[in-house]
Amino acid sequence: MTRLKPESSSTTWSSRNSCFSPGFRDIGPSGCAWTAARQSSPAQINLANLLVKYFMAGSWPPRVAAFLPTTDLSTTEMKQTVYPQTNYFRCYKTTGPDKRFFVNALTNRFFQPTRSCRVRTNACRKSEVGLPLLLSDGEPSSRRIGQSHLPLHRKGSSRFPTGTRCDRVPCEEGIMRPIRLFTVLSVMLLLLHCAGPPPEPEEGLYAFVGASVIDGTGNPPIENAVLIVRDGRIEDVGAKEVLPPPATANLVDVSGKTIIPGLINTHGHVGQTKGLESGPDVYSKDNVLAQLQLYARYGVTTVVSMGGDGPEAIELRDGQDTKDLDRARIYAAGAVVVGRTPAAVTKMIDDNAAMKVDWIKIRVDDNLGSSRKMRPNVYQAVIEHAHRKGIRVAAHLYYLDDAKGLLDKEVDFIVHSVRDQEVDQELIDALLSKEVCLCPTLTREVSTFIYESEPDFFTDPFFLKETDPDVIEQLKDPERQKTIQQSKSAQQYKKALQVASENLKKLADAGVTIAFGTDSGPPARFQGYFEHMELDLMVKAGLTPMQAIMAATGQAADCLNLHRVGTLTQGK
Repeated sequence: MTRLKPESSSTTWSSRNSCFSPGFRDIGPSGCAWTAARQSSPAQINLANLLVKYFMAGSWPPRVAAFLPTTDLSTTEMKQTVYPQTNYFRCYKTTGPDKRFFVNALTNRFFQPTRSCRVRTNACRKSEVGLPLLLSDGEPSSRRIGQSHLPLHRKGSSRFPTGTRCDRVPCEEGIMRPIRLFTVLSVMLLLLHCAGPPPEPEEGLYAFVGASVIDGTGNPPIENAVLIVRDGRIEDVGAKEVLPPPATANLVDVSGKTIIPGLINTHGHVGQTKGLESGPDVYSKDNVLAQLQLYARYGVTTVVSMGGDGPEAIELRDGQDTKDLDRARIYAAGAVVVGRTPAAVTKMIDDNAAMKVDWIKIRVDDNLGSSRKMRPNVYQAVIEHAHRKGIRVAAHLYYLDDAKGLLDKEVDFIVHSVRDQEVDQELIDALLSKEVCLCPTLTREVSTFIYESEPDFFTDPFFLKETDPDVIEQLKDPERQKTIQQSKSAQQYKKALQVASENLKKLADAGVTIAFGTDSGPPARFQGYFEHMELDLMVKAGLTPMQAIMAATGQAADCLNLHRVGTLTQGK
């Protein structure tokens, strides 16, 4: 897991990222008790806390009995919390004429008053380590202390097994005789243990404590969670009550925040735009790197650049398997494959394969009738040749019939919505039977018409913090806005957005795997911000927030065959 520094968190999608800001825990005045808590059993912790309490107050607990651990250790699980079940001699003290207090090591309830001044008492002949344990009457009992982990009860209680010898103890006598030498030594050892310095934090080991964790698998959120990260990889995650932070971890308090996996954009474009200019003249390694860092600042930690990529992207991909990564991971498709004959497309595939691309991208679209569309025999040649090279094929499309034709020829990934009409059962069955994912890219449609006027997000601080003011001013230009208003294609894509949204809901309801993607990267398709807009549009289309998060995390990773990202689980 790459450690990033996003800005804020939220459990709903309103163009705000859901992450955390690192900040170490303030141990405060209870540091001594905290040290014990990091190294001891619950019984030891609370006795130590009791002693520290009296020590700090300048007094000493009256009539404290011995605290003798035995060598018999096991564990008992109660209410999803594991406590050490140890044969301890309990500690009692007198606080008034009618009350007794005890330590109960199992239930973690440490001071409870009994109901009567006269109580039944018992003691064992010897502990597991062979030391005699006596109560105030000085006589041993035949019952082993710690056998039931129950408090002392009034006479006649049925919670003691038969055969237990118990005696009535007057209130004014107190429960304990004067502290024996071994009692003093035990207490002193505990105080010395508590007073010791905490372990040094281990480099590379972090525990993020107190947040709600949505792990990307579809499981319910883990409240008050502990997320343990070692050397950039998740070591464990769980509720704090069952997963205490490691004693040597660097603690990061993220209470009140929500942690989700890094977002995965399965369809973006990286390095091909600068401002509102695009093309090979602006493509460079520095530009690719800068845009990957921009994605990361918005919580997008993986992006597939679906076309227009050079060897610079491949070089960055090959160097990204490091715990110190400060940008999004990139996977690349190389040049988009176009051509009118099988021979022409075969040559392009060979060139891309030589560059060791991750995907082959084809366009099967006539751009609303303004260009020629790749014919079925040509895209069949692309798919077959790419598969022989061991490379999967992703298809840009617009029409329902083309989606069916591509699935018939074994395309691997559909990276746009069907936008000309409602999807039918035939397409749904093909997607399900062939286990092909679909990426909706709703923000792609938005980008074609949104600048016909000034959009609301132009005043959003979350947008403004990473956007060039000159670009915003150019998009506000009245002449540009008028051109978009009069554009037939822009108005048609506005209608296509509604069709795409309805199809997304229908496909998701049918069980088709949806992979999150935006087609961000071209001019005015703002990387990072548009990913959050896409999540919002997916929810507006009818998906639940959890479905949208899963599409952008665990499901996206599965569709890309990426096994070390996508979920907050061990090893990722």
